[in-house]
Amino acid sequence: MTQPRTTARPPGSAAVIDPRAVPRSGVDSFWELATDLFAICGRDGMLYALNPAWERLLGWSREELTTRSLLAFVHPDDVEATVEVLARTHIAGSKLDELVNRWRRRDGSYCTLAWSGASDGDVWCVVGRDVTGHAQKRTLLREAQHILESAADDALNARNHLAAVTDSMGEGLLVLDSAGCVTLMNEAAEDMLGWTLSGLRGRVLHDLVHYRRPDGSPQPASASTILQTLELRATIRAEDEIFMRRDGTELPTSYTAAPLVTSEGLEGCVIVFTDATVRQAEQRELRRKLEALSWAGRVQDALREERFVLYAQPILDLATDEVVQHELLLRMREPNGDIVGPGSYLQIAEEHNLIGDIDRWVIRRASHLAARGLPVELNVSGRSISDPELITHIEDCLQQSGADPALMVFEITETALVSDEEAGRHFVQRVHELGCKLALDDFGTGYGGFTYLKQLPVDYLKIDIEFVRDLRTSQASLHVVEAVVNLARGFGMHTVAEGVEDAETLSLLKTLGVDYAQGYHIARPGPLEDTFADDSLRSSAPS
Repeated sequence: MTQPRTTARPPGSAAVIDPRAVPRSGVDSFWELATDLFAICGRDGMLYALNPAWERLLGWSREELTTRSLLAFVHPDDVEATVEVLARTHIAGSKLDELVNRWRRRDGSYCTLAWSGASDGDVWCVVGRDVTGHAQKRTLLREAQHILESAADDALNARNHLAAVTDSMGEGLLVLDSAGCVTLMNEAAEDMLGWTLSGLRGRVLHDLVHYRRPDGSPQPASASTILQTLELRATIRAEDEIFMRRDGTELPTSYTAAPLVTSEGLEGCVIVFTDATVRQAEQRELRRKLEALSWAGRVQDALREERFVLYAQPILDLATDEVVQHELLLRMREPNGDIVGPGSYLQIAEEHNLIGDIDRWVIRRASHLAARGLPVELNVSGRSISDPELITHIEDCLQQSGADPALMVFEITETALVSDEEAGRHFVQRVHELGCKLALDDFGTGYGGFTYLKQLPVDYLKIDIEFVRDLRTSQASLHVVEAVVNLARGFGMHTVAEGVEDAETLSLLKTLGVDYAQGYHIARPGPLEDTFADDSLRSSAPS
């Protein structure tokens, strides 16, 4: 965590925090994304800086949290212990690692937080972890064990007590005997598992609920952590397990299983579990965001270090069986030399406003190839189409390289045109005014194709790969391709089929009248230096 700057102050006065030193999004992304509570607080008990996890967990706004003493949010019964522990951390360098207290949420409920951190005598840097579920599980285990131990003396009162305690909780509770058979369960467990107590009583829990691992593979009884509790007589906690509902669907869970021995000598175990679906979804989203941030950094590094490279895939003229053009495809070379395709980072580059720099780099490289007399086709993202400066960049690249604009085909998707119709229309018209050509990619999947064909000067329709891939077996795809070919001819355009992977499909495309094709059957994408080593395609662009 970034330490705050403090200004000069009289001895004994409170620290004055420089707000410019507090971590912000973009400076320390983990500060923003973490689920733990991060904070910087003064010896006066005021919170100077805190991460968004505070607002998400407690429901209080940042302003409410930072304008009142932290003790205003601590449970009244925990205030004295909190003050005592914090007082000991005033000594410079003292660590805070033994504080657990309850904090009031905005809705009036309380959550239990475990704290760690350190103080320099003036400010504390602390981290809080929500342990509410664990605290509730421990309470339930104690209550359940007490109930079962007293069952032999007063069964009716025990059952009433069990209902009062467990049925008001959100956690599921199961009690097993020494053979692993269910003897008790609460309403929450019934709701989550879809079983009733009468349906599970006397049956082995593992065989019905815990027979599968999180990866979906079978889990033998010998590997069951719950049954190990019975065997080892030890408390076991599991964070990411799978319980199976009665309908066969999976229930992600976290649970605590503790051994049980009654005063009568009966043995078994108590299981307290929670539905981990939401927690796991939040963790997946956090991992996704962190991975996206990592890829965004790698993209920035690749741009700065000139580690983006272009591959070229040939486009075949089906009338002459000659390669007349190449589509340029983006790749990234990792520092270790590995080549990474765009599927790993292109969407992330768009989300983090890096795609414009990538598109400009591709356009610059494409213009140099066109200046060598090589006809090329390049993709432009929807975000770049909306950039009013992109046309100026294209014009500058053409002038500086001396390339023939007719040798450059800009490929855009129908979706990109739909997302910003005015910007898309302007881009297409200006590119044609410069003398370049336009290809409409993924044609046949959008909903505005006919309108754009009527209004915009498009040169090529690229038939979506979904209609090409199953052309041999799908009558519907065959009809779509026929319709696109006829439509293109009516507008004076050419058609290009993507994703050709076998000779039979290529033959069908020729029969249907498609003009050009590309795909692995023709050739896989390859490095530019290999593809254009002999400039074999010089000035052979299609008409």
